Amino acid sequence: MKKLHNPFTGASQPVQEMKETYHFNGLCQKLIKRSNNIAMYSVHLEENSPITGYEVFRIKFGKAESIRGKDYPEREVYPSNEDFGRIAWSWNSFEKANEQYEMLCNQKEVVNG
Repeated sequence: MKKLHNPFTGASQPVQEMKETYHFNGLCQKLIKRSNNIAMYSVHLEENSPITGYEVFRIKFGKAESIRGKDYPEREVYPSNEDFGRIAWSWNSFEKANEQYEMLCNQKEVVNG
């Protein structure tokens, strides 16, 4: 775990970082780049298939909790489907995704979904 600014406590403390690869919604997402609170992932139909798109988003934080008997620490979380269009966006081209990424990195606003 890395010490990150925790939006729940306002302090720098250990928070589990986002994974470099996710598998959900029938797709594989792989980290391309990230800043403090902005990330860009490539989207693939399968682990080693060509890129089908890109997802750019503000990184959310999840509180420590227990879900279906499994304990989760305070952590960074991938956006939910409902976050798209609000703090997350999908793009077909790297150029558009990178433009969105740079725009978000240059904004000072902090959003906790």
